[in-house]
Amino acid sequence: MSSESVQSESINVRSFFATPSASDGISIRQIFAVIWRRKWLILAIVLGFTLLAATILWNIAPRYTGEAQMMIENRGRDIVKREAVTNGSLADAETIAGEIQILRSPELAREVIRELNLDQDFEFNAVSVNDDENFEDLPTSGTAIKDDDKFFTQEEKSIDNMVDSSGISEKEYRSELRWTQIIDKFLKNLDVQQQKESRVITIKFTSKNPITASRVTNAIVNQYIKRQLDNKFEATKMASSWLNQQIVTTQKQVKASEDAVELYRKNSGLLNGKDGTLIQQQISEVNSQLIVAKADRSLAAARLRQAESLLNSRGDIESTNEVLQSTLIQGLRTQESELQRKIAELSTDYGPKHPKLLNFVAELNALQSKIEIEVRKIVNGLSNELEIADSRIATLQDNMEVLKEQLAKDNTDKVQLDALNRDAEANRMLLNTFVARYKEISAQENMEVQQPDATVISRAGALSQPTFPKKKPILALAIVASGIIGLLLAFLLEYLIPGYRSGEQIEKVTGLPSLGFVPLLKGAGKVAGMSLDNYILQYPRSALAHSINALRWNLDISGKGRAPKTILVTSTQPKEGKTTAAACLARMYAMAGKRVLLVDGDSYRPGILKVFQLSDAPGLSDVLLEEQTLDNVIWTEKATGLDVLRSGKQVPDLTSILASPQFDAFLKVLDKDYDAVIIDSPPIAAKADALILSQKVDTTIFVVRWAVTKQEAVNWGIKKLTQANGNVAGVLLSMVDAQEYSSYGYGDSGMYLRQFDNYYTE
Repeated sequence: MSSESVQSESINVRSFFATPSASDGISIRQIFAVIWRRKWLILAIVLGFTLLAATILWNIAPRYTGEAQMMIENRGRDIVKREAVTNGSLADAETIAGEIQILRSPELAREVIRELNLDQDFEFNAVSVNDDENFEDLPTSGTAIKDDDKFFTQEEKSIDNMVDSSGISEKEYRSELRWTQIIDKFLKNLDVQQQKESRVITIKFTSKNPITASRVTNAIVNQYIKRQLDNKFEATKMASSWLNQQIVTTQKQVKASEDAVELYRKNSGLLNGKDGTLIQQQISEVNSQLIVAKADRSLAAARLRQAESLLNSRGDIESTNEVLQSTLIQGLRTQESELQRKIAELSTDYGPKHPKLLNFVAELNALQSKIEIEVRKIVNGLSNELEIADSRIATLQDNMEVLKEQLAKDNTDKVQLDALNRDAEANRMLLNTFVARYKEISAQENMEVQQPDATVISRAGALSQPTFPKKKPILALAIVASGIIGLLLAFLLEYLIPGYRSGEQIEKVTGLPSLGFVPLLKGAGKVAGMSLDNYILQYPRSALAHSINALRWNLDISGKGRAPKTILVTSTQPKEGKTTAAACLARMYAMAGKRVLLVDGDSYRPGILKVFQLSDAPGLSDVLLEEQTLDNVIWTEKATGLDVLRSGKQVPDLTSILASPQFDAFLKVLDKDYDAVIIDSPPIAAKADALILSQKVDTTIFVVRWAVTKQEAVNWGIKKLTQANGNVAGVLLSMVDAQEYSSYGYGDSGMYLRQFDNYYTE
């Protein structure tokens, strides 16, 4: 984004409000200044909208709304099962949605209409309906056509053909059509809604009659409750009759299923024991014996292996339990110990060859042989025990196989028996359920016992104030809304003002000094056809004269010690007031006793001729072409002594002449002969003459039409002058509406306030 576009955006933002501010932000004072300037527009919009709203409100027929509330209970309605399988917000939402549809149903509306005779109420039936014949003679909708002195709609006539073919009489159809229209109008006035996050339903009915609104609302509630009770009573009676039939049928089914179980048990031999069937008990016992036998066999095998191992390895076989527990071996061991003691004593007293000692040794050997024989007998006994255990296990396993085969057959039979048992049990449970539910339903057959599934929280009371229209709130809303619209329009109009509205604004945005402003002439001067320059002559102490005089002084001080003598007056676009400003400034210089020359530099649209009401004659172009002398073409105003140089004839290449040294020499001649030379040039957007002249004069006045010339055009013109290195003294605002200008609160707008009237004479 270029710096020029950024500057343009900044200018647009800053110029939204024209009121001066110390900062770039929008202050409260600026906002109130805009409101004050547009106060009559805002007030007119507020008054207009308020009067329109009041007129509409007072012409609207008041409507009254009756309101009642009910809470839907979360109760189950199943005949057989006591509770719903699932409960929760989803079921509640579906239930409430269904109840709302019931409350809005045409059938319920029809019952209420009949109860309150609303079909005879003109609000719901605009046609007199004391009988169906009156209704038949009038159209209901669409475009009416005349047929056999009766009026029917095109739609009705097309339907009549279908009615005839269906066998329904025309009178029945029209009666139903009338009721359909009444019900539709009734339902349009009915509003049923669920209160947020609750099971509370609000019923509202709107009517022009407050009594009707209240009665209908309560009648809807009553009919809804009544329909619930009637439905429950009918459902109870039907359920009781149905359950009674089911109980009789189920009792027969229970007896038949129990008989089938016993018969099958008897035929299949599936007799129950204490802990199951007999086969199952036998298998359990055999299995227990088999486990014990296998354990005994393992123990016998272990004892045998230990004994044989000690015996073969000549180990201490006598340390085994069987040997230690043998009383015979223990006695032999005692004898052995006694013989060994005697042998030891004799060995001490006698030699090894002593006969007595040898007898004891022989006796000891015989005793040990006997002990060894007894030990071997014990080992053989352990082997026999192992064989007996193996035989017992084989016998038990054979018995087990036989029992398993019998059990497989019993299991096959038991599957069928279990199926029969389940069927019998299901029939018994169903019978118990039916009996229990029948007792409950029988207790509810009394109408007085029935309770609706809805609780009435509140009913519609007497209505005194209409619910629509709410005149005071609506009027207040209309005032506030119209005020907001007025403010938005005021700020929009303020924003849509395209141009600059103050010198301070121009200085802040463009950086060029403000040279003041030229007020727009209104009132008596304008009525008399007096131009601004003539107005200065007529009223030299006017505020307008003060503004032009301030411009002159600003130019004098802009020269930094030397007042500029050659002054260019230009603008970006035509009709910005540059010619009038140049004429006023020239006359102000002349009235101050200066020798002044006003040069019309715009040969394309010469405005000086119109200001001074001069005829076309040779002028600037003729002098520059050396076809005329300066003295011959100058016109002098008698009242002020102001010299005027016309533009002269049109020259195709006047721009080149102005850029030539010849024009520089011409300006030097004028500089010697006059105290001030004021040149009115073409607009910058039209010709480059102004850009060339801005380089050659002492200073340039850039005229901008107040609040009209677009800021972008002004910025472009200043940019062009800057690029041409023109000598720009500042910006002059022209055609300023002084009265509106004073409302902005600028520092130089005070001269137009009433307290300064004594300082100026108009």
